[in-house]
Amino acid sequence: MPDIIIRPEQEADYPAVARLTVEVFRDAFGTGEQELSIVEKMRGHTAWGPVVSLVADLDGEILGHILLSPVRLAEHPDVPICTLGPVSVAKPWQRQGVGGQLIRAGLEACRALGYRLCVLTGHLDYYPRFGFVPIAQTRLKTIFDTPVDMAMELQPDVLAQVSGLVEYPEPWLAFVEKKDEN
Repeated sequence: MPDIIIRPEQEADYPAVARLTVEVFRDAFGTGEQELSIVEKMRGHTAWGPVVSLVADLDGEILGHILLSPVRLAEHPDVPICTLGPVSVAKPWQRQGVGGQLIRAGLEACRALGYRLCVLTGHLDYYPRFGFVPIAQTRLKTIFDTPVDMAMELQPDVLAQVSGLVEYPEPWLAFVEKKDEN
């Protein structure tokens, strides 16, 4: 595999990240604009905590992007938690380990920032390899309430100490509204 650099997203990367996000989610799910909206709105949304936005860069070409942003537990607002997503990897680079590199680097950055727990909605066949477990195996619930909601401890024994509803900031609420319409 070539030398892909995982680094913090910079403003100059925004157009490439936008194209990549829309393309990947349109191809995979027929969406894209909502995911891009989350990326764009969460970049400046630090009221709940720091945002981690990383890119996979190969000689100036953006091959992938990951966003990890703060969420909070209604019953445990003092426990810093984040959500992972969206993750986008250019089609030619999918199944080449780029997404895994982004996820591992993103989770490590969140640990370094003091996040204790990470949640996501994603593929049950993919994310457990990084340590995620179905949220149904925890005492947590998300506003999405799907069978593919997952959680991962970023610090030991956090899941045994917390319970309740994971709240998401406004940019994420469009997904809940869309789910309610269906």
